[in-house]
Amino acid sequence: ATAGMPPSNVVITAIAEGGAAASRCPSSPGPRPLHLQLRRPRPAGAPSDEGVSAGDGTGAGAGPGTPAAIAEMAEASADDSSRMPPCGSLWMMYYLAFLVVTNMVIVIPTADEYATRLGAGQVFSGLVISLTPFLSGLIGVPLNYWMLQRSMDLKSILFLMVFGGILGNTLYGLGALTRSKWTLLFARSIIGICQCQIAGPVYIAKAVGIQRRSRVMFIFATCTAVAFTSGPLLAGLLVTFLKEARIHNLVLDSDTIPGWFMAILYLFYLLKVFFIFENPPQEAADRHPRPSSAGQDEQMWSCGLLVCYWAMFAGPMANTMCEVFGVKLAQQWWGWNVEASGYYMAFVMALVIPLSLGSGKLTELIEDRRGLRLVCAAGTLCSVLLYDFGYSSTRVYASVLFLGLVLYQGSACIVRNYIYAMVSKLVPTSKKPLASTIMMSVLTVGRGTGSIIGALLSPTSFAIAQTALFSITLVLVSCTYSHLQQHAKAT
Repeated sequence: ATAGMPPSNVVITAIAEGGAAASRCPSSPGPRPLHLQLRRPRPAGAPSDEGVSAGDGTGAGAGPGTPAAIAEMAEASADDSSRMPPCGSLWMMYYLAFLVVTNMVIVIPTADEYATRLGAGQVFSGLVISLTPFLSGLIGVPLNYWMLQRSMDLKSILFLMVFGGILGNTLYGLGALTRSKWTLLFARSIIGICQCQIAGPVYIAKAVGIQRRSRVMFIFATCTAVAFTSGPLLAGLLVTFLKEARIHNLVLDSDTIPGWFMAILYLFYLLKVFFIFENPPQEAADRHPRPSSAGQDEQMWSCGLLVCYWAMFAGPMANTMCEVFGVKLAQQWWGWNVEASGYYMAFVMALVIPLSLGSGKLTELIEDRRGLRLVCAAGTLCSVLLYDFGYSSTRVYASVLFLGLVLYQGSACIVRNYIYAMVSKLVPTSKKPLASTIMMSVLTVGRGTGSIIGALLSPTSFAIAQTALFSITLVLVSCTYSHLQQHAKAT
């Protein structure tokens, strides 16, 4: 190897392969091999050759390709995939999910009576309920995404949106004083636009590592189930309180108190945002944005992602359809009052909460796509209990329907939980804000659609609609099962 070269001009350097990283591994078999490197000596004053004096992986020799550097990068990657944000900020996102849905469903037991009092009909009351999620999906979520794209931080967006929620709920409370049904629509429109539905998924996608994201998203979605319970329950309790206190006037009565109550909750939340919430850390994709291209679009859009968006539409639509129809059935077919119908649906959702929260354990045992398919099959079977088979009495029908609603609503909540977690895993890091925006738009439009349809269905058509929703979702998930896998560039 040294032919034609004077011996004095050849320097032989022994490099131990593996460096310090290999020396720390007790299972390394035998002595480490030595590599011989031949090079000519550098002239006097020239910088020394890095990484050839000793292969210990330290100092100048610890380049990006050494085992020690590789181990350090792997450890940093593992820490990043299991990162968690400050508890206070994360719980603020959970609380926001609770407030948003509670604000939507708390008016369900009293909306029909409120609309009738102002000279409107049943369709108008359904519009009062559904307008909030509709405008949230069509205007509110895209508006929040536009704010994020203009480098507006999440905390500032929360301030603006929560203030709008206070304004909208105050107007809803003043609807009886104005004696105009259009005040209700205007108030619910402001509430919908200012719901800030995108905040939770975007924050979790940025601040929570991919290994823990499924569990955190399940808890986030469970807060929605808690809100579906609290809304009707609070409505019934507030009406009972006013009757016991004998409070009834144009400003405060059973119809207007949901608006005043939610305005107070939003005011307290605004103060907590100021003192507790911290913005999520920036990701590499945020610090160095890449120009959009057709190749990147192809990487984001897939059959699996489209099926996830359909499931995110169907699950919330099933939830609100059941909520609205259950109250309507109890009041119009069974002759129950506002308090009784509210308590009935509250008890249904109270049993859904442990199902939704406990399903988070499935993420540790079952792959996301497999769990999604199993839950869709279970929901299809549970929808059989929603049919009216001509029961002998209202009590029997109410009992069977109660069981069916618990199991079916639980399945719908778990489907939504899985989609919350899967969407951010199916797209590259740079596309997570856009994917979350579309997801929340689809979710809120699904809630609005369910509110309108639920107010128009009969017992038979209601059950058929629920079976069709889960059956279609099961078929779509099964057909695109191979596409529901984590994206190679997802973090």
